[in-house]
Amino acid sequence: MNRYAQVLTASALAYTAQAGAAAKWARGTTMSSPPQFIATAEQLVALTKEPRARHLVVCGNLANVPSFRLAPGQTLAGNGDNASISFVKGVDGLQLSSNNEVRNLRLEASAGQRAIFNDTSVARLGTIRLIRITTVGQVQLLARDTVRSGQVEVDGLDITSATPGHELTTRAALVTT
Repeated sequence: MNRYAQVLTASALAYTAQAGAAAKWARGTTMSSPPQFIATAEQLVALTKEPRARHLVVCGNLANVPSFRLAPGQTLAGNGDNASISFVKGVDGLQLSSNNEVRNLRLEASAGQRAIFNDTSVARLGTIRLIRITTVGQVQLLARDTVRSGQVEVDGLDITSATPGHELTTRAALVTT
């Protein structure tokens, strides 16, 4: 096989592998744009700010990820059973806005921080979906402040470790006085 044929074969195999991963990820989801595969914390943060990036797919384990927000309509999924995001120590993790879906991921924040929370400055949550999620840290979805409507669908949420946050402690102190 000549050099040109080897390069074409290698390119075809790489494309086939990525297409196979995309097909595997897409099972059970509706996609209007191609998935964006993510291998670093920097890529993840940058793509959440990109309006055309709708379907974000985490490949492997991302560590020391700063807090980030999914834009309205963005989805975040893990590619495989071991995909995970570990947030910087002492910060909240993933903020949801509206019409977001998070699936097949492990999200790790400090036990006293929020692994998943929503933006309470949006008027409508739309539909928030959490599917096959494992967290270290709190999951806090609130309908307060500006939020007037929304739907939350959960299919498999495992909170392995979390401690009450400051807000809960403050409320408890107010109730006991």
